[in-house]
Amino acid sequence: MKKWPERGTVSYPKLIDPILNVLKQAYRFRRKNLGKDIIYRGYDIGEAEQVTCFSPDERLTAKNLKWAQEQGRPALTEIIGIAFHLGMEQGRRLEKKKTEERERRRIL
Repeated sequence: MKKWPERGTVSYPKLIDPILNVLKQAYRFRRKNLGKDIIYRGYDIGEAEQVTCFSPDERLTAKNLKWAQEQGRPALTEIIGIAFHLGMEQGRRLEKKKTEERERRRIL
């Protein structure tokens, strides 16, 4: 198990690659529907991520999946990345909720 750095953050590939590796150890993956869009009906990623990343439905278009593959990121890596970004947004929302509750208690 890797230890988090004392300060700062860890790069995106250093977070995602171990997840991708364990999935590959546990499952056999074969991409279906090559050259087609992957339909996404979930939540969007947070505004902070949208500054540097496409929204999930854009990220999963055939055109963007082809580009990602050319960059060495297969569809599975893109899907894990979406899950990662959704987790970040969920964490922000939870922290915001906690902060609002603390503020409410402080005012009372």
